[in-house]
Amino acid sequence: MDYRKTFFVDPAEKLRLRKLDPSYKGDHESEEAAKQETEHYRGKLAHQQALLYAQRTASYCSKAFFASYALPPSF
Repeated sequence: MDYRKTFFVDPAEKLRLRKLDPSYKGDHESEEAAKQETEHYRGKLAHQQALLYAQRTASYCSKAFFASYALPPSF
């Protein structure tokens, strides 16, 4: 599902809407097939976002942990 090549508009050209097919469906045979694929990729995206959040949280924790050793002891 890589639409970048299909819908790429060269910045030097004008976009001609009459050249676009309004009934374009891509590779999907039906609306239900498109919904299933969208739901599949939505799940993958949610998983990747959770991993990114966990990685960022772990990064903050490790920075705080190592920063605590760099501080001089206060008496």
